[in-house]
Amino acid sequence: MSSSRTTSHMSSTPQSLPSRPPPIPADDGFEGTPASREATTDETDASPCEFEIDWENIWHGGKRLMGAKRRPRHRRVIGTKIKESWIYRHGANLEHHGVRYWLCRICHVKKSYSTALYVSSGTSHAARHLLRQHQITEAGESDPSLATPFTLAATSGSSLSRLLSRQASLGLQLASHFDEGTWKARFVDWIIVEDVTFRQASSERLRWLIANGGELASQLLPEHHTTVCSWIRQTFESRRQIIANLVKNATSSVHLSFDLWTASNGCNCVGIVGHFVDSNGEKRDVLLGLPRLVGPHSGENIAPYVKGVIDQYEMGSKLGYFMLDNAESNDTCLEALARWFPMDVGRRRLRCIGHIINLVVRAVIFGS
Repeated sequence: MSSSRTTSHMSSTPQSLPSRPPPIPADDGFEGTPASREATTDETDASPCEFEIDWENIWHGGKRLMGAKRRPRHRRVIGTKIKESWIYRHGANLEHHGVRYWLCRICHVKKSYSTALYVSSGTSHAARHLLRQHQITEAGESDPSLATPFTLAATSGSSLSRLLSRQASLGLQLASHFDEGTWKARFVDWIIVEDVTFRQASSERLRWLIANGGELASQLLPEHHTTVCSWIRQTFESRRQIIANLVKNATSSVHLSFDLWTASNGCNCVGIVGHFVDSNGEKRDVLLGLPRLVGPHSGENIAPYVKGVIDQYEMGSKLGYFMLDNAESNDTCLEALARWFPMDVGRRRLRCIGHIINLVVRAVIFGS
């Protein structure tokens, strides 16, 4: 889906609502926590957090930071009793073209590269990230007084009752049970079904509307489009296992159809769909992968992407037929795949009736 689709704006605002959303602090942490203040230069010059860094995957704002490196400790800190910022116990101090960054160890090790790096002019963003994403505070553990909806689901009934009582005193109605997984799944489904862009899903207007529903919603809403992207990736990974189990237990061969698809932002992808009969005897047509295609649209270049999806679902021994259009690149793609998965390309290569008629008409008219 495109992340830059233009949306219409309301020409007027109802009198019952404020003319604009109340301002949302961009860099303030939770009240009473280290995240609510900026650190001094000496505080952020901490000793490096020891973990292996994949220097090929240092990303910020959708761009890879080539040439990033660890930032050495400041000489005023070495050998002194100056208190160092606690965030550097959970991340590395990096530098790229004169700009300082903080790299989250947990996110980087888990390969969540898009949410791992923050500009470290202060500690607010890093501290907020550690609290919200990993429930880590300066003390090293979650503070119950700062619990988010993710942790509230696991708190005692009395704690949740106190929060609900507070909401009721404000005239707000909340469900007696808040399920993080269900909420996030419905949110992701809304984004996908309604073709909502990541920036729209994290917009200030949407945050204001839902935040007026109570504290639970206001704390859970994403503040940045990269968070929405991360949620979708997590949801995709969890649901892909369902597809993997269907493919694994299929009672028939797995037949594939694939074609190139171009998004409105110009990105080229290979849509790969599997067709098979599941363990209940039902015919299934499922999207197995949509890898981004980099390079020419040649069969030799497309084949590795298709192979990657085949290997991912471990269905090499279950491959059946390939339903493809008349593009010559599809012929060369199957020939390349045959080097990894031996097959009779001429026999396995199928065309839909429309493409067969096209070939017949061309043969009649042009004699070829």
